[in-house]
Amino acid sequence: MEGASWTKGRLDEQSGKDLYQIFPVVQVTAISLAVDNNARPGIGGRKTDPLQLTANYFDCVVYKYPKRSDKYKITRMLLKPDASSQNERNQKGKDQADNNLPAGMTPKINWKLKGVALLCTKE
Repeated sequence: MEGASWTKGRLDEQSGKDLYQIFPVVQVTAISLAVDNNARPGIGGRKTDPLQLTANYFDCVVYKYPKRSDKYKITRMLLKPDASSQNERNQKGKDQADNNLPAGMTPKINWKLKGVALLCTKE
């Protein structure tokens, strides 16, 4: 990972001077974002919108090499940028969880501006 570190299942600030941080091994699978109107609703009787599920996650690009171009782009991954679950926010307090960010900046934008990306190799 370049631009951030991965601790306790979410993005965190880099520690030390190392440009690259270790990221856990990832098994990649695909899901369809197409809306199927003929499908039966899930448990509880409501249909869930796949795009709504991705609203709280940072869309991180995965590159084959550190050269960032479409030629070396493999895919994108959704990473948890902060304590986005309601239980974690209640424990920390909303203001305390976001106190390191400038006013009006969300954690997703913060990591995008820092250029966070996943790399398959450092060379």
